[in-house]
Amino acid sequence: AEALSSHAPMNQDVLMEEINNIVPGIGAPSTLIVEPGSPGVGKKLSELNLRLLTGASVIAITRGNERFLMPSGKETLQEGDRLVLVGTQEAVFLAKDILRKK
Repeated sequence: AEALSSHAPMNQDVLMEEINNIVPGIGAPSTLIVEPGSPGVGKKLSELNLRLLTGASVIAITRGNERFLMPSGKETLQEGDRLVLVGTQEAVFLAKDILRKK
């Protein structure tokens, strides 16, 4: 997984293309910025358990100049993180709803 992470800045379109190359056929990725006050702030992906609750998966996180492709459940979300979610349209909608609730 470390090979999939980088500290180099990356254009969002390039990141999406790289994700599609790594995991073809996953559907159209959707992004969400973790806003201040989001219930996801300070929580590990494993704590949020979005895949089990919604069917959506977080397949990348961009944080400033860092990017994490295929993040583990140990990754803790921070304000301003840009998450890349995949799944059915309904699954992604539900995951975004969970992360937006205040």
